[in-house]
Formats: sequence, structure tokens, C-alpha cells
Amino acid sequence: MDWTRQTKKQFREALTTVYPSYDLLEMFLEEDFGERLPSITSKTGLEVVAFALLKWADAKGRLDELYRAFCEENPDNPVTQELVQSFAQVSSPKPKATPKDTPKIRPLFEFETVRVDEQGKVIERQRKTAEYWDLDLGEGITLTLVKVPAGQFWMGSPSDELERDALKKIIDDYEEGPRHLVQIPEFWMGKYPVTQMQWRRVAALPKVQVDLEVDPSEFKGAQRPVEQISWDEAREFCQRVSRFTGESVGLPSESRWEYACRAGSDTAFAFGPTLNAEIANYDANYTYDKGPKGKYREETTPVGQFPGNSWGLFDMHGNVLEWCDDVWFSNYDGAPTDGSARKSSQVDRRLLRGGSWNYDPRYCRSACRNYFSRGFRVNYIGFRVCCVAPRAF
Repeated sequence: MDWTRQTKKQFREALTTVYPSYDLLEMFLEEDFGERLPSITSKTGLEVVAFALLKWADAKGRLDELYRAFCEENPDNPVTQELVQSFAQVSSPKPKATPKDTPKIRPLFEFETVRVDEQGKVIERQRKTAEYWDLDLGEGITLTLVKVPAGQFWMGSPSDELERDALKKIIDDYEEGPRHLVQIPEFWMGKYPVTQMQWRRVAALPKVQVDLEVDPSEFKGAQRPVEQISWDEAREFCQRVSRFTGESVGLPSESRWEYACRAGSDTAFAFGPTLNAEIANYDANYTYDKGPKGKYREETTPVGQFPGNSWGLFDMHGNVLEWCDDVWFSNYDGAPTDGSARKSSQVDRRLLRGGSWNYDPRYCRSACRNYFSRGFRVNYIGFRVCCVAPRAF
């Protein structure tokens, strides 16, 4: 980036617009940049603090890194988009496309998806393809992401969806509504939850903010999902991958997660109105609606063992609960409608989605929400990653 007085000023103004309080700016810096604001400057007044921050980053040769972290955290914010467009004008102009140019696509993989009826019987099997992208983590280990197309969907469960209020018995003031329309830009989502093999590789990379235990999981297996991971550790994983690969890797927002899970469906599950134990790993001693009982495995299973959804994403129902980037709000009043995460510096609780190996099927529905403290670890919590704006290839 060509940093001039003007571009620094624009960046400072963008920072103070998107983070209009000291607390929000401090939270961004600590969580997404790995530095503490009080250790950088003791000045007061948001504009002065932002100026001191940029001056510090410039002296450390980290302005580009700070700018990239800001863009990665706020990709859909109009302020970010305007800033990126403005900065692009100081770069060398790219040649205009000609009619002979053809859009590039990444490789395709083939997979099977299924559809079930109200009794959980498979009534249709389809072979599909999806575009994928292997992020090289080094030492022969990759992290596969799948293209999730842009679109819109109704987020939350309809008022007549069975068991939509089940968690109200456990969580006070719990809602899966109000249902609202969300516009989602194209992004890339982890094909599977992060595995123990991928975790071990990234845990060996240089620390950004917090230490990572190399082998934290209770249920051992290189291709099983990593579990017993806190939200902060999941974010640290994403930050290390971003620094190593140069890509903007993070946790998915809650809306992106539900959109990717549904994969165009409007039923309680991506596969139809219920589940069976042959297409997902959950506690099948319990049933959903008219679905059947089945085998309760009592542990995680290797990723990709069950059919994928219609967009080629696997283990979205069951296996492990997955952290999202958002803080917990009890309902969707005031929720973003552009796919971005919901943030607050005053909330310790973080969102999880998808259910797990020890959850009833009602808690594995596409719309079901959950939360734990950001530092909580247990053998049914893992995560998957997403990348909002990959570099050109």
C-alpha cells in the first residue's frame, strides 16, 4: 500500500467511523490485531487515539497489517468498501477485460447429497459438484474451503417450526426470530470443521495473541474435528492462518453460517424435515417429529463421513458445535442484514451453531442458536473457518 498523508487520514477517519468509541477500537485491536491499545498510547479522545495508533503502526512497519485486519473484520461495511475503492485508485490500474476474457474458476469436486421425507427415509440422492480452494498450511497439509454463492435468505425459524422454543426451557429470553431477510455476498466456507491434523499444524505456527495447545481434543483422530476449543483459541487459529497464507480467514458470522447450512433449503434441516442417524452424528436416542431413532455414537466422527448439503459442506448438523464470530444477542432485533457479524464490547458470550454428537436432533436444526462464554472448552465444541474476500488467482 502506498501510504501518503491523505491515505493515512482516510484510514484514520474510517477507523473512528466504524469504531466510534474507545472500547470498540480497543476490542478490534486486541481481538483482530493482537495488540493492546493502552500499551500503544495513553492519549485520550478518539481522533487523537486513532492518530497515535496509526503513527505507532507506521513506525513499526505494520500499517499494511493493520489495514488488512480492519478490512478482514468489516468486509461488508460501506465505509470499508469505500475505503478499499479509494485506495485502489492509487494503485496501478489493471487492464480492462476484453470479450475474450473468461472468468476463472477453481477446481470442482463431486459429492453426494440426499433428501429425506418426514419419516427420515432417504427419498432422493443427487450427485453434485462444487468449487473448492485448498489453502496451503505447509508440510503437505491443506485447509479446503468451498464456494458459497451470493444470495438472500430468510434467517431464523418460522413460527410453526417444531421445537423452535425448546431452548427457552434452558435459556431465558431465547428467540430464533424475528425472521428477517439477509443479503449474503459470495464467500468461502470450510468444507469440514477444522480437523485435529490441521489444528496441530497451525498450533506450531508463531503466536499472534494467545497460546494454542497442540493436542487439546478428547476424542483422538487426525481426521476428527478438533474439540475442547475456546472462542479465543478458534480466533487465534484464524489469525495464524491469515498471517501464514496472506488470506483473510476468520470465523463465519451467524448469518453466513445459517445461510451456508441451509444451502437453499427452507426446512428444519438442510436434508429435509427431519434427520436420521445415517446422515448426521447426533444423539439418535431422540427423534425429531416423525423421524426414526438410530445409533447414538457417543463421540465425534471423522469429518466428511456423512453426505454433504447441496453446496458441498459437510457436518453442518451435529458432530461438533461450531463457534461463530458474533456475540450473543437473545433475538434478531437490530441484527445486521448484510452478512456481517454482530459485535459488542460489553458481551462475553459467543454464538455457536450446528448441534453436536451428544445433542438431540431438535438442537441440530439449521435455525437453532446457542452460546457459551468465549473461554469455555468442552469435548463437543469445535469450529470451521470462512474467507470473505480471497485474493485473485
